[in-house]
Amino acid sequence: MNIFLWIFYIIMGGITLTPIIFWSLFNINKRYNNFKYVSVIIMLWWFVNFLRFVSENYIVIYFLSMFIFPLVMLLNFMLLSAISLYIKRPIKKITKITLIFLFLGNLTFSMTNSIHQLILEVPLNDSVSFETFQTASHGPAFFIHIGISYITILSIFILIVRHFYKRYKKTQDFVPFAFVTITIISGLVLNLIHVFVYTFHIDPTFISMVLFVTIMYYIFYLRDIQLFMAFGRNEFIINNLSEKYLISNDVGDIIEVSNDFNKQFNLKIGDYNTYSDLKILLENKAVFYHNSKDIQYQRELSKIYLQVKTQEIELPLLKKTGTLYSFVDNTADIKYINDINYIKRHDTMTTLYNRNYLEEIRDSLDERKENYHIIMFDLDGLKLFNDYLGHEAGDDLIIRFSNQLKSVTDENDISAIRLGGDEFVILAVNKSDEQIKNIIKALENINRNLQILEKIHYSYAISSSKSAQVRLNQVLSEADKNMYKMKKSKNDYKEKLKNILEKEKERVSHK
Repeated sequence: MNIFLWIFYIIMGGITLTPIIFWSLFNINKRYNNFKYVSVIIMLWWFVNFLRFVSENYIVIYFLSMFIFPLVMLLNFMLLSAISLYIKRPIKKITKITLIFLFLGNLTFSMTNSIHQLILEVPLNDSVSFETFQTASHGPAFFIHIGISYITILSIFILIVRHFYKRYKKTQDFVPFAFVTITIISGLVLNLIHVFVYTFHIDPTFISMVLFVTIMYYIFYLRDIQLFMAFGRNEFIINNLSEKYLISNDVGDIIEVSNDFNKQFNLKIGDYNTYSDLKILLENKAVFYHNSKDIQYQRELSKIYLQVKTQEIELPLLKKTGTLYSFVDNTADIKYINDINYIKRHDTMTTLYNRNYLEEIRDSLDERKENYHIIMFDLDGLKLFNDYLGHEAGDDLIIRFSNQLKSVTDENDISAIRLGGDEFVILAVNKSDEQIKNIIKALENINRNLQILEKIHYSYAISSSKSAQVRLNQVLSEADKNMYKMKKSKNDYKEKLKNILEKEKERVSHK
């Protein structure tokens, strides 16, 4: 070869060597794993050609020249595998087995060509040189090799062009689609010319493969890997420093995750592909939120709370390249906020909801279309318990009644609320009249078989919103009015309770 071809060939060698130098980058995501093997095969192809050029031993030249056939087929198969994995359409097992057998068959025929000459009509003798293989006649096995290679390349072409066309429709980024399409078509045309019209000094198949793989590196290196390499810029780190982060590319695929994040959740590369996949995977372990208002009343304290901040990443000469998700672990703060909210919305003595809770949901009750019922309760004789047995006995009465309310309000959309003192409310949303009656029956059954001082007496009344036009204050007012009608009718019970409590007080004092 002349000096210009040598320079060109050395440049090609440098291009093929570059991915090998940055070998570790292929491990960032399992989607890129097979490209490192593609790089090794291309580098091996370059090295085999180099030995052919410089060797003067005809045996070495012969077998190296024949070895290129299975090497090219292996490259095509590995590239098909790499592309399939990259676009998330892995090759089926039966297809892999078929490709392995085809490669082994090609390797066997190539390495025994000196016997049968079915691939190239070149005998093994001391007249063999590099130029011999450029002008040799083709045997029938050569066309089988060409056919299989073109079918593989066509499959690669269909897969990758379809993938980047869909990506173009989604991102409006025409560059990857155009580059890949032009490179593959150009490579096929040059290869056909090389085989059937004019033999080039350097195999255009090799050149087109180098260019194609280089473009693929451009696509996932500049657009994916360079995203996390941008963290090497001090100003970027200062502005976005976070122990937990991940980076997604322009179509939402995650291409980098911080070690701290993976360690905390015991994750591995490939457990998830997108941010949405990640959230589903960790839904039982973590809560992801952007604004604290999103979790104002959430109480899942067994989970980790991660506040998510997002920032679009742009690199020079490219469109939107990706998104940085940074996570701040606010679990301790959320627990503190939940504790405050719990105290704010619950009665400390009984752990029932309190009046603040009812006020918080007032607007939502007034606006909702579903019917709801209010059952209002007032304990009978609480003051007598306080006067005769002390406030501890009165508090015990309140707690025991609260526990009874809890036992009959364990269904969804039924809440027990302590308004204050001895006044309680059950709020039942979208329940039938029959279900409300069953709640009252359940309370009555609890008290029916209790001893006289354990039995809890109460007055109650039921009121309903009936329609969206009736507001909560009206429903409460109606229930309150009807409840006190019942309470006034219980003067005889109060006299009876008073006598019982006097005897109990006397009994206790004589102990």
